Amino acid sequence: MMKSTGINWFVNPNVRLQVNGTLHFFNGSSSIRGFDDDQVIPQLLTELQFKF
Repeated sequence: MMKSTGINWFVNPNVRLQVNGTLHFFNGSSSIRGFDDDQVIPQLLTELQFKF
């Protein structure tokens, strides 16, 4: 399961900054991620766009 939220800031008509936060909920263990129980992993993602 995943929950996310985000915000966009239009600096001007040609520039946009986007920031997203997500929470990933894992049920059970994962040898790839390296945990043995339920785990919540937060992420912060950013994007800056320019229009030419």
